[in-house]
Amino acid sequence: MTNRRTPLSRHVAAFVAACLVLITLFPGGILAAPPVPDEQSEAFQIDADTVRLRHLRYYSDLIEEYHATTGAYPFVDEADIPIYVYVATPEQQKYTGMNPPHAHRNKSFRELVLLLEQALERGVAEHYDPQQVPLNKPVWYLYTVHQGTWSFAVYLRNPFSFADNIGLNLYKVAVSNSPAEENGAWDSRALFSRKDFELAEQRKLSQPRFFAELEAGTLHGSKEQ
Repeated sequence: MTNRRTPLSRHVAAFVAACLVLITLFPGGILAAPPVPDEQSEAFQIDADTVRLRHLRYYSDLIEEYHATTGAYPFVDEADIPIYVYVATPEQQKYTGMNPPHAHRNKSFRELVLLLEQALERGVAEHYDPQQVPLNKPVWYLYTVHQGTWSFAVYLRNPFSFADNIGLNLYKVAVSNSPAEENGAWDSRALFSRKDFELAEQRKLSQPRFFAELEAGTLHGSKEQ
């Protein structure tokens, strides 16, 4: 990772910090949805972090495949100001209502999926954070792009040597084509080749059937919005 902060990384860091304030003040979510106690169990969160890391590699590979096919990154030609894409199910979208204070543009995850499918000429499976209610952590992944720099971030419950601690029991790991140490972004090849990342990603789930069924139900979630 390089020791520099990009304008995009400063915007994203400030925005995520503001989101964490809302999550702390409204632990049940902006719409006060009832909490799901099982999601807060240690066993669930350990498994969920493994799934989140697998999703990080999945989306990073998709973005790089899109670049190899088109010569550009998704929405980069529109990113004169920062573009944000929340990777969230229709239910999780309820918790993405706060906008960053700076000039920006939101794109829906459906738009991103359709763009990828058109370029890659195949269907794209959708994968989401396994947690549904944002108790002390975001329940979405975040793709951002601005002036040729993109990043994709996931948010973890447990500490990892390659993740940044950004709040109480909250850790962020991101990949980017312009990695910056201050915002925790990695070059994907450097991150995915680390032994500690491989061990965390390949860890055997304690409830594989539960997570498989959860993912099967949202493989095309954006098209239901």
